[in-house]
Amino acid sequence: MNQHPFTRDVLVRVFFFGAFAIILYQLVLLTEPFFTAMLGAAMLAVMFYPLHRRSVRALHSKNLAALSSTAGVLLLAVLPLLGIGWFFVRETADLVPVAQQFLEDLRHRDWPALESNLPGFLQHGTYYVANIFTRMNVDVKQIVLDHAQAIGANVTTWATEALQHILVTLLNALILSVALFFAFRDGENLLQWTLSLVPMAEKHKQIVAKRVNETFRAVVIGSFLTAAAQGAVSMIGFLIAGVKLPVVLGIGTSMASMLGTSMLVTLPVALTVMRESTGWGIFLLIWSVGVVGALDHFLKPILIGSRAHMPFILIFFSIVGGIKLYGLLGFILGPVLVASFLSFVKIYQEEYEEA
Repeated sequence: MNQHPFTRDVLVRVFFFGAFAIILYQLVLLTEPFFTAMLGAAMLAVMFYPLHRRSVRALHSKNLAALSSTAGVLLLAVLPLLGIGWFFVRETADLVPVAQQFLEDLRHRDWPALESNLPGFLQHGTYYVANIFTRMNVDVKQIVLDHAQAIGANVTTWATEALQHILVTLLNALILSVALFFAFRDGENLLQWTLSLVPMAEKHKQIVAKRVNETFRAVVIGSFLTAAAQGAVSMIGFLIAGVKLPVVLGIGTSMASMLGTSMLVTLPVALTVMRESTGWGIFLLIWSVGVVGALDHFLKPILIGSRAHMPFILIFFSIVGGIKLYGLLGFILGPVLVASFLSFVKIYQEEYEEA
């Protein structure tokens, strides 16, 4: 006589794991707004953990060592950012009157005045694009002027959102500081506890954990160091050539480097300068390709590829795909997922392929 498949034991297990999955899902939703801050804390903790271990040995107190490490890291990270931010604000302040005049001309539907406020290379570009659409019987100027009110309203909305982002950034900075303290103090124990919950053989867990840790450290340290170096070197080139807003453009170069190519900023700047001064334009072109670009091809394979023990081209595509799929978090999640996959492939080859 066959027993009913849904015994009490089966029902208890289904309920337990179903409730467990729902709780985990709700916890993910609960912590989702803080993912960026928590990921930043994890990055900083991984980068500076060797220094933190020295603090623990020197101070003989986990709490005191975590507090001193957190304060030290924040000072190292915050002070340079405050200096760069000051230059950034000072430079962008020069753009405010131009932007205000632009919006005023837009509201008065004054196209000649509007066009005269644009930089020279944009005036030529606007004229060229307008002629293309004119041949297609499309009046771009009239379309822009007809939507002037909507554009002004959108600018106001963007300004309001920018203020909200500043408040969110301050909140995330507070969360990052708290998370960094606990990452230094309890990170190692938390990692061991997490591994203990994974239903795998101990040696397999160590393989996956080691590979993920190596990839995480390689991507974080390598990408940030390369981006910082390219931003600083590009800023020096902009200063030598007398380019306006060198700090803003240097920060833009660093951000483009994080996404995989600094040329998105340096090359257009060099071509723009070439319109006004051929010599300085050629200098910036050589500087952006031969110096800034060379850092990307020289530092990243050394700092990332060799540390992560996988081809750099695979890391590059995992970063790009991760950013496209997960946003900014994909910068780390992409390579970590690939590293996890390669670890499982290795385990399969060692344990299951022969069977």
